[in-house]
Amino acid sequence: MKRWSLAVAAGCLLALPACSPTLDWRELRVTASGRLLFPCRPDQVGRNVVLEQGSVPATMWTCDAGGLTWSLTRFDLDSSERAGSLLLELRHRLLINLKGSEESALTPEVSGSTASVHARRSSILGMRTDGSPARAEALFVAQGARAYQAVVLGRPSAVQSHSAAVQEFFDSLQWGR
Repeated sequence: MKRWSLAVAAGCLLALPACSPTLDWRELRVTASGRLLFPCRPDQVGRNVVLEQGSVPATMWTCDAGGLTWSLTRFDLDSSERAGSLLLELRHRLLINLKGSEESALTPEVSGSTASVHARRSSILGMRTDGSPARAEALFVAQGARAYQAVVLGRPSAVQSHSAAVQEFFDSLQWGR
């Protein structure tokens, strides 16, 4: 009987890595008062991005989990007046990059964000650079002189199977708490 118990215990220990969660949520501080929950440990990259408005400093956090790529990009602008038009440009660029079409677009409610007619929560169906189908769930919001683009990208079936997690990702973005 002892051998059987030892074999079961050893088998359980070997199976532990397989039991690790697909999505391992953690809080990311995007500003002193802004936060977002990521389902994996994001890498951070900073660089200047050339946009219609000129060169804009951007910080991007990204990670892969559950067959999806999760990202948030913060664009630091010199004035809040530029944020609205940047949100519109970012949405159009994502559509072009995915050679896609926007299936739905809603006005999001993000705690602490700056009101903008160009703030959107979009669902985009398109394709990856290799021609395979892709779905992007995206959120475009501003907070003062910063614009944010949050995107979850993957195969349409993967995005669908993690729809609750995608919603949790977007719902967790907030300022002032």
